[in-house]
Amino acid sequence: MARPAPGGPGAPGPVDGRIGGDGVDLLGPVPVLPAPNPAGCLTRGMVAYSPHQGDPLLIASICHARNSPFGAENRAKESLMDAVRHHADRLWPLTGRDGQFEVCREAAANPSYRGLVIRGEAGVGKTRLAEEVWRHLCDSGASGGRATATAAAAAMPLAAIAHLLPPGLDLTDPAPAFRAVAASLSGRGPRYFLLIDDLHLLDSPSAVLVRELLDDGRVFLIATLRSDLPASDAVAALDRTDETARVEIAALDEPTTEAVLTRALGGVVSRSTAHRLYERSGGNLLFLREIVLGLLASDGLQRQGAAWCLARSEHGTAASQSPGLDALVEARLGQLVPEARRVLETLAVAGPLSLAALEDLVAPEVVAGLEERDLVHVQTSRARTSVVLAHPLYGDVLRNRIPVTRHRAILARCAAHVLHKGVRRVEDPLLVASWQLASAGEASTPLILRASELAAYSHDHLQTVRLLESLPDDALPLMSRRLLGTAYFFVRRFDQAEAVLARAYAEAATEAERFRIAVDRTLNLAWSGQGAAALRVNAEALDRTNDEAMRAALEVNGASLRAFSGNPSAAVLRLLEDADHVEDERVRVYAQGIRVMTLASIGETKEARRLAADHYLTHRDASRRVVLPHPSAALMVQATAGLAGGDLEAATEAAMEGLRLALKDDAVLVVISLSVLLGRIAWLRGRPEDAHRWYSEALAISLREGVPMALRDATSGAAACAAVLGRVVEAEQLLREIDDYAEAAPVWGEESLGQAWLFAATGLVRRGGELMMEAAQRARAAGQTAFEMFFLGEAARLGAAPAVADRLAELEVVSDSSFARPLALFARAMSVKEPQLLMEEAVPALRAAGLQLMAAETAAAAAHAFHRADEARMAQAAATTSRGLADACQGAVTPGLALPSPWKPLTARENEIAVLAVQGHSSRRIAEILTLSVRTVDNHLQRVYAKLGVTSRAELADRL
Repeated sequence: MARPAPGGPGAPGPVDGRIGGDGVDLLGPVPVLPAPNPAGCLTRGMVAYSPHQGDPLLIASICHARNSPFGAENRAKESLMDAVRHHADRLWPLTGRDGQFEVCREAAANPSYRGLVIRGEAGVGKTRLAEEVWRHLCDSGASGGRATATAAAAAMPLAAIAHLLPPGLDLTDPAPAFRAVAASLSGRGPRYFLLIDDLHLLDSPSAVLVRELLDDGRVFLIATLRSDLPASDAVAALDRTDETARVEIAALDEPTTEAVLTRALGGVVSRSTAHRLYERSGGNLLFLREIVLGLLASDGLQRQGAAWCLARSEHGTAASQSPGLDALVEARLGQLVPEARRVLETLAVAGPLSLAALEDLVAPEVVAGLEERDLVHVQTSRARTSVVLAHPLYGDVLRNRIPVTRHRAILARCAAHVLHKGVRRVEDPLLVASWQLASAGEASTPLILRASELAAYSHDHLQTVRLLESLPDDALPLMSRRLLGTAYFFVRRFDQAEAVLARAYAEAATEAERFRIAVDRTLNLAWSGQGAAALRVNAEALDRTNDEAMRAALEVNGASLRAFSGNPSAAVLRLLEDADHVEDERVRVYAQGIRVMTLASIGETKEARRLAADHYLTHRDASRRVVLPHPSAALMVQATAGLAGGDLEAATEAAMEGLRLALKDDAVLVVISLSVLLGRIAWLRGRPEDAHRWYSEALAISLREGVPMALRDATSGAAACAAVLGRVVEAEQLLREIDDYAEAAPVWGEESLGQAWLFAATGLVRRGGELMMEAAQRARAAGQTAFEMFFLGEAARLGAAPAVADRLAELEVVSDSSFARPLALFARAMSVKEPQLLMEEAVPALRAAGLQLMAAETAAAAAHAFHRADEARMAQAAATTSRGLADACQGAVTPGLALPSPWKPLTARENEIAVLAVQGHSSRRIAEILTLSVRTVDNHLQRVYAKLGVTSRAELADRL
């Protein structure tokens, strides 16, 4: 960013240390250097000047730039940029640009191209990609240089590239001068790669010179160019030629943003945190970086368990304060007339407004001008046209800079405008009440009560709490107090929810009021881990009503609670079948979802999936009339049914769509449940890194939000993944913490998964198998066929196949899950160790079911069986199959993956020498380390080669 500098006209301003070429001031300005002396520079490095020889401005500019302080300034800047970029490389790795990088690399290798221009809006990562390409070329042996065009350097012709020009350049004749420059650059290698950042700011003389160098053919240009800003004709000529390759860079999408965050922070980033940061940054890499740095500095981004999460604040999640971000946004907003600034401030404070409302405040051409500059977006939905800020960060920065008095005045004016026009739209009461409370601290009670209902039905439960808490307790009608208690539940303030709802229940004057409040209480108690208390509340309400419809609803609600607590008995299931006939819509829809999950858990997966197909639409429609859990909960039900039925693809698809919707509306309870579910799916698929990421997410959010429901299962799942990935210390630490978490959800043995695989990772494989068999017994006692089948399969993997094969064969008959046959076949084949059965039936069945890691373990078992039968060729084929399957399992290491060794074992000394050799040590160095002779080392190496069937150190490394 150019700044005014002292020293009179033409004096250069301080040069920013920047990343991305878009003006992020990271390290502060370089001290201002003395202004150059144009007259003096014309006498240095020149013989004489003739006005008839070439362009006086270009020749003088070359000489001036080479000998002026700008040359030293740019060299100092390069050193500064090296330090900054080193930090940026470490913190912000190049991610998600593989395709563009390959295109750029191919263009640089193509002799028909003389230049490459990487285009895009500010902050999308143009410079990062350009530098990666440039470094790749230089690391490959090419020579190159780089320069950054700035507004300050543009005021002095050729200043940006002065440090690249040869000293003592004789410019009496421009043609030889140009050749001298080209010779100087090309003398450093066969092709000189010139990187110019922010090409659109390059002065015309520099652009002309660069074009001459490109035409000479010995220089290749790599440049970044802002696509949203104009450039001079000379610069445009560099971009438009057919000999220039062009690559467009767009903002990051959400998955890539998450990948960048994960690599930059060096650990798992919770999906909800990645989603929020993507929303705030809009996929702009520069904005994302500043947001994260601000959050890290303010502890707004913290490690929760094994994952990075946004810290909670009283308003939801923490916001970042970053001077760099403020400067970026202010530079983007630029100089605005007061009316335009007022429009942006109004949108920042009040949120999206109708176009008609804004045009009542300012002239239509002001809004049109802001739209042309891409500072606002005009959106049309049905009959309404609204105006929103073009980027959410504009609102963050503007709000931070608006004085409190003006902030309140804007909101008061917006509220008065809507009231004057008439509260006509459905959302108007919510808007007006929120604006009045924020501006004056009060609003009419009827308006607040109506607004709270609107907020609840739109799943904005935090807003519901704010609105109702603004009223005195004695001003809340009974049903509004009930609404407040329900909102407390949805924002995870379980104790407050029970206190408010219990009081409302005690004050209820009618059976209908007690019934509705009792149902709310049971939901809050069940999800906060107090299943027994929920059943007591439901039983008390049942005793106090004689209304047949309410009694039927409470019977079904009690069945839902018992099923939710892990009791899918036949009596419970019969009651859930009556859910379709319950008059109360909330109880009916909730019980229908519980019925689907119960059917899935007892092995009736086809019926579960059939009912789940329509349940989401039913739930979504009902949530417009009654306050229900977020509709994404119905997609969790659908995903659970798909998983139990053995359709991992369908389960993943439903779970990811549910997660997207839950994140959008901050439905935290559903996000936690879906994260655990996605962890199970990834575990079954043999993808422990993915599973670890999902379990860690569930654990992190549960800890942050104080939700006990999934703590033990998520901790156990994460520990199992860590153990399988060889991170034993992490697994041990996780399992030490699991005892601190109370049993708050139906548990049939999943919390044993982590301990079982930790046993296996530390050599106690049989003990791990026994632990899984115990878990299967608990699941069987609870009637949870799906979990029993899962645990028996885990036991079979851990050496207990003979003990569980018969039970899995029984479950194959009673369960219609697609997993039943592959698991039964796996256990039977592992029991008899029949290699043909393993390879010809078990492996294909497991692969078809998506159980990749189990298929790899099965092939390994076949390799052992073939090896024992001295069928070397078949053993090698099975081992190859096992390795191929295991390669897709993200580095998993399990006892079942161990392959038979066709080679003679190495002695301790041979192993010692082999390890040192593959570490890159020479024979002489190995001899020094082990105090042996070089000949002895070489003899040992030859014996190692013979035993392992290799002929070189490279092959030895692969074999080891």
